[in-house]
Parts: sequence; C-alpha cells; structure tokens
Amino acid sequence: MQRAFLCHSSVDAALAQQIVNELEAAGFPCWVAPRDVVSGINYPRQLVHAIQECSDFVVLVTPASAQSDHVLRELEQAARHRKSVLPIVVDGATSEDLDYYLGALHRIMGSEQSIVADVVRHFRQAGDEAPVPVPAAPPESQTAAASSDTLKVGVIPWPPFSCHGVDGKPSSGLFVELLDQFAVETGIAVRYTDVTNDAAAQGLRSGELDAVACLYRTPRREHEFDFAACLFASTIGAIVRADDTRIKSHGDLMRSDVRIAVCRGEIGAELAVDVFGAARGSARLVELDTTDVGNVGRMVQAGVADAAITDNITCRIVAQSIGPSVRHEFSTFPLYVGHIGLLMMKGRETLRDHLTERLQALRSGTTLEEAQRQLEQDYAGMLQVL
Repeated sequence: MQRAFLCHSSVDAALAQQIVNELEAAGFPCWVAPRDVVSGINYPRQLVHAIQECSDFVVLVTPASAQSDHVLRELEQAARHRKSVLPIVVDGATSEDLDYYLGALHRIMGSEQSIVADVVRHFRQAGDEAPVPVPAAPPESQTAAASSDTLKVGVIPWPPFSCHGVDGKPSSGLFVELLDQFAVETGIAVRYTDVTNDAAAQGLRSGELDAVACLYRTPRREHEFDFAACLFASTIGAIVRADDTRIKSHGDLMRSDVRIAVCRGEIGAELAVDVFGAARGSARLVELDTTDVGNVGRMVQAGVADAAITDNITCRIVAQSIGPSVRHEFSTFPLYVGHIGLLMMKGRETLRDHLTERLQALRSGTTLEEAQRQLEQDYAGMLQVL
C-alpha cells in the first residue's frame, strides 16, 4: 500500500502526529517516526527504506525544522530517489538550506491552527482529481511517429514558445520552429492543431494528438502524462490592481477575501487550487476557458478578480498592455519555477526520447540559439534556457 512519508523535526512531533492522525482518518496511510520505527533494526536504514517506498514525501516546515540537519538529510534522500515533495509551511518558516530543495515546489501554507485541515483538503482534492484511467499503451513499435510519417502536435497559445495561427498564417513560436526543423531533418511531417489548455489533455487521451507544445511540467500532470524536450525553465507571478495594498506576499494570496483569476487547465489554476486554497466552484476562483491569457488580467482590471496568476513573461506583457491600473507582482520572488516542454501520453518512451534528443540538438548552432539568448536577456530572472 502506498504511504506518505512525513518528515519533521522532533520539536514538532505533536503537530506531525496530528497531521498523520487526520490523514489516516481520511483514508491516506502515512509513515512517521518514531511511531513506525521498528526497534532493533538500524534506524537510518529504516528511514531510507521508508523514503524509497513512499508515494509522497511531505515535509513539515517550521522554525525548528528550518534548523534541523536531520530534516535536510531526509530531504536529500527524497531528492536522490526523485520523490514528489509536498512542503507544509507553518507561519512562513523557511531557511536558505531548505529553499535549495523547496524553492520551486507547490506548497501548503498556513498557521499551526489551520494547516492540518489544509493538508487533508489537499490530499482529498488530489484524490478527487485523480487522472482519468488511460487504456494500456500500444507496443512501443506502434508509438513512434514514423509509423504514420506524421506527428500530430497541439499548439497552446503561449508566446514566445508557441502561438496560434492568425489571419491564415500557420502556428509559430520557438517550439514550432524547432519542430519544423525536426520535420525537415527526419522526413516526418508535423501537423499542427490549435488547442486550449483544457482541450490538450483530451486530445492526447483520444489519440488525436501525439504531443502538445507546450506546458509546464508539474506533479499533477506527471501523474498521467510524460514530457519531452524540456528546454526552458520559467517562473510564475501575478497581476494585481495598482492600488490594491493587500497583496504583497505569497501568503496574501491565501486570504479569504482575495479572488484569483486563472485560465482553466493552465498552471495558474493548479497553483490557485493546490497552494492558495481557492477551491473550484468557490467565489475565490474565477476560472476562464480561453485561449487569450490576457483575459485573466482584464478580470483584475475590471474588479472581477483581485489577482491573476500566470507565467511571469505573460504577466509582464499583459500588465504593459493594460497600463498603469495594474501592476506585475512576484517577478523577482516567484510563486513557482517550472520546466517547459512537450506534453505526451505515458508509454511512448521511444518517441519522447527521440524528440528530446533531436530538439536539443537542433536548437544549438542555429538562429534559434541567438533568439534564446535574447529572450534570456529580455526576461532576466523569469526565463532560463536549459
């Protein structure tokens, strides 16, 4: 049976046990020391084995754990074994050492009084939104694009990485240009279809699409999907009204009176629900099904929402287009940092590896290499070429 490993400082043992009790009462088994440590067996070995076997590594971040060498060693083991890490941050506690491991991760933030319920809510929502069961993948020999000589790619509007075709012009963007070169080099035709964030997943499940250009790699997406050619890392920020003094820190986005606008299926929606507690269907979440991410910024401008969450490049572009009535927040202290690549179904490792290898090679020594360097300069601190 899969279990969550709860990492904590011994100083916080009571709070850790309270979290475990509530999670297990809700049907989520846990491993926690000292309760699950077997006497007479090497203790460090038991910890390492429990981390290797856990389904989720949950770390309780408090002033005590921020100073704990034991917590850091357990985090190192989680990183070494590529575990999904969920930080539970109490009263904004942090340290430079912990930030090395946790800086780019989704997290639950709250007070000691509220955090237990928030953790249980997170696990329940993750269970409610479990991936749709997917039919078994066909044999690998049938999954290579070369079997049909056509690679079917959905294009999500996300300048400068991928853009919908406009006025009869074809799809464009950095990933589209790389895929065009891939087609020339391999002889595999690439057929583009403009899609929304929300429609992309269904297109992959149905087989209408082989890949989607492009999306953030997130823990929730990795439950069902795979990623190829993660060529960039980018940060997430927000757009708020210029005269709104309530929103200055990450924790301010958890306020009950702050309404968050997001695009359905986009990473902003994941963060709003998983990190900032804006439940779907609640008055706190304004979720738009749109291909124009600028619309979430306009919701803020119009007073329908108080903050719009999306990637920082888009935040800057939208804030500049709207004008002085809004401001760009969290550009230097982002809400999230993630890798950007092609979304695919699991079970297509040959195609995934081929795309990753060829696109990484094609972007070097071409005009695209200069374009990437220019983007890093234009969006310093928001974008990194990997």
